[in-house]
Amino acid sequence: MVSIRKGVILFMLILLLATFLSEAAPYQGKVNVRGKLVDKKGNPIPNATIEVYRGDTLILRIKTKANGDFSFYVEREIILIKILARGYELKEIRIDLSLSKAVTYRLEDIKLDYGLKVTPSGNKFKTKQGEILNIPVKIVNNGYEEETCLVEFETPEGWRAELTTNEGLRVEGFSILPGDTNFYNLVVYVPKTAKGHYKIKLILLGIFTHEIPIDISVEEKDWKLIEAEYIDAIALKASEVIFNFKVINNLGESAILKLLAEAPEGWRVEIRDKDYRPFSVVFLEPGQSIEAILRIKIPSEASYGKEIVTLKVCGLGVCSAINFTINIVEGYDDIQVSVATPFASAYAGSTAKFKVKIRNEGLSGTVVSFELQGLPETYMYTIRDKNGNIIGQIYLESGEEEEIELSIPVPIGAEPGFIRFTLTAKGETSEAKSELGINVLGKYELKILTENFYIEATAGSKEKFYLNVKNTGYNAISNIKVSIISVPRNIEVGIDPKEIPVLMPGETGRFVLTISVSPEATAGDYFVEFSVEAEDISIIRLLRISVRQRGEIAYIGLIMIVLVIIVLAFFYRRYGRR
Repeated sequence: MVSIRKGVILFMLILLLATFLSEAAPYQGKVNVRGKLVDKKGNPIPNATIEVYRGDTLILRIKTKANGDFSFYVEREIILIKILARGYELKEIRIDLSLSKAVTYRLEDIKLDYGLKVTPSGNKFKTKQGEILNIPVKIVNNGYEEETCLVEFETPEGWRAELTTNEGLRVEGFSILPGDTNFYNLVVYVPKTAKGHYKIKLILLGIFTHEIPIDISVEEKDWKLIEAEYIDAIALKASEVIFNFKVINNLGESAILKLLAEAPEGWRVEIRDKDYRPFSVVFLEPGQSIEAILRIKIPSEASYGKEIVTLKVCGLGVCSAINFTINIVEGYDDIQVSVATPFASAYAGSTAKFKVKIRNEGLSGTVVSFELQGLPETYMYTIRDKNGNIIGQIYLESGEEEEIELSIPVPIGAEPGFIRFTLTAKGETSEAKSELGINVLGKYELKILTENFYIEATAGSKEKFYLNVKNTGYNAISNIKVSIISVPRNIEVGIDPKEIPVLMPGETGRFVLTISVSPEATAGDYFVEFSVEAEDISIIRLLRISVRQRGEIAYIGLIMIVLVIIVLAFFYRRYGRR
């Protein structure tokens, strides 16, 4: 019985050996190549196609097992292995087996990445409320077959995202050929009320599901729903302060905006439009704005120091606020004086005028009075308001300005020179000074009162001509004299006095010109040229002298003429008829 069992076992061993030898005979001299195909996480990839090429010739094709393993026999030569796994990248491995003497060639685990490569320009972003993020996304198909994907998103509540082409078309699905690259934009609409850290996911549903996470940090944004140029003021107790501001819809869509003012207890605050109508709600289109005022009444019992009034504008879940600061102080005036032309020129007898602006830059109104220091006693002055009324003082409210005119007549006879003086404007708690000056100009003017420059004289006679002059200027004129410029032959001119030492403004003086005519002077008109000179004054005149012959000479001439006529008549009677 035992021998039979041994015989059966021996027969089975012989049979197995024969089978092995018959199967191994074709692989004698070949190399057994073994490997394992896994994804990037190390998981096996089953049912993938392994193609082996000698040059460009396909020599065999096998599938990976459930555990990702594969094995094949090839000659000892250079081979190319192509790995085709659906949804995974196409991979090629070149192996030189010609130098290998081993029976088995073991490849390291072959890792395949997904065929679809999705690359956003970044995966962490910082933005502000209400902004729109445009994130470029590149998608590459590294696989061996066309792949079709649907587009989905996973976003926080209230968020919205979409995938668009570069032309702005929304993409809900796409196909991409092997080796192709598509470019898209991931557009993320950040809610106006978002704040903090958020995650969104771009999901591509294809052969595999691809999830691309994006981290977004949202900062609070100043929506600038309200703008004001001035946000602080100095005020008194029981006074009123007005701030101008503008409400702007910067929310990008139509909105109802509500306004709310918060002030210290006991204060009265009003919000009014530019027509002074109260309001608290306004509807504005995107980009539209309105101008308004914030009117604040400060109670008399308010404390000195700084107080805050807050104005809020809210709409679509967001708010903007401005703090207006009011510094309550004790009342005071601050008088300022400005003169465009602080120096004036005037002749004696004329008036110097100054335009003076008086401004109260303090917080309380005050009566402003005026004083002039340094003006000579002989000088008087008047102050007039803009209506021409003579005034001694004015009242200025806080921030008010008024122009006055200071008039100073320069006395007649005032000596030329420069006069400096000070104008002081006094309020209740302040005063301001302005240095002014008058340049007194000398005006020398001499007038000849004599109108008729004609006298008659006879040969050998003396005649007197009276030359009257007057000082019509504003300054004394000294050393006035008459100078003879030219005198005809047979005429002599004497002058008395030689000069007038001084002539005050308005006074008159007289020169006597004595005209002596020589007896040899023939009858006719003679002209004497003379000048009146003083200071820088020179007046030239011509005096006409009409000379006549004396009476006895005329009679002798007449007798001689009669005798000549008688003699002529005698000779005519005696000899003329012949």
